Amino acid sequence: MTHGGFNPTAHHAIHENGHRNGVLTAIEDFLKETPFPLSLHRAHSNNGLAIITVKDNKRDAFIK
Repeated sequence: MTHGGFNPTAHHAIHENGHRNGVLTAIEDFLKETPFPLSLHRAHSNNGLAIITVKDNKRDAFIK
């Protein structure tokens, strides 16, 4: 854990681009553990935009 700075009680990444850093990793971990049937849709053309929806095969195919 780092000391000081914004929100000093949280476990922040010490280095950028480190192993398992970032929002996408947190989202992927959440999706692995949640009991809810969710889908992750990523728009690679929009600087990492991702949308989480309730899993629905028809809607998932349309979004893709």
